[in-house]
Amino acid sequence: MTKTILTLGVAGVTGWSAQAAAITWDDPVTTTHENDIQSDVFAAFNLRNQNVSVDVNTNGSDVTFVSVDGGGDIVSGGVTLKRVSGFSSSTSLNVWAGSPTDGDFNTVMDSFAHTPAGTPATATITLSGLTAGQTYSVQLFASDIRGGIGNTRSIKFNDGLGNTTQEVAQSTSPYFIGTFIADVGGVQTIYGVSNQINNGNEGGSVIINAVTLAVVPEPSSWALLGLGGLLMLRRRSAPGARRRR
Repeated sequence: MTKTILTLGVAGVTGWSAQAAAITWDDPVTTTHENDIQSDVFAAFNLRNQNVSVDVNTNGSDVTFVSVDGGGDIVSGGVTLKRVSGFSSSTSLNVWAGSPTDGDFNTVMDSFAHTPAGTPATATITLSGLTAGQTYSVQLFASDIRGGIGNTRSIKFNDGLGNTTQEVAQSTSPYFIGTFIADVGGVQTIYGVSNQINNGNEGGSVIINAVTLAVVPEPSSWALLGLGGLLMLRRRSAPGARRRR
């Protein structure tokens, strides 16, 4: 799996000074079921047009996707997702065809925020309330399987500085995961771009179904976990170590 390192800009957002943080994006992956949600999520946002929270069970734990009516800011886990420009919220439509065990994930994926059609179509979201110096993993779901629409529009994300993720058709139901270290101010901005492809009759439109955020353990934490596991193995394999009867 290849990765692309981006710089995520915050310049141009009123009231915030310019920030920059390196972000590493994985290649997009097709969303098939709720276990595609990344691990250890502490904030989850469903970009639908209802004041309804949806609990999704993934890998044995519950993730609560928060939504708001009217396309306003969404707050989850102490983090605020703000749709800065371009977005309108949609109610539920058939824009995903996965096979989840938990049907509530259908509710999350069959809704989205979108931009007006255009070539290219662009939109901006920000995540604020982050802890400076903390490493985060952000996940964006961007599915639209509608015939004659999702297969004629692409989706990609960029930093506003000319660096972009891989561009794929929205009909592939992609999700993107990237890691970054929050900069001073605790704000990150993500720019979405959609183009017309496959001779579509409509222009592009940035589609985002949901966003999740997780904290990535620091290398020292991983080292301690590894050391603890090694000590346990040594104790079990030590000469004379026997199971009590």
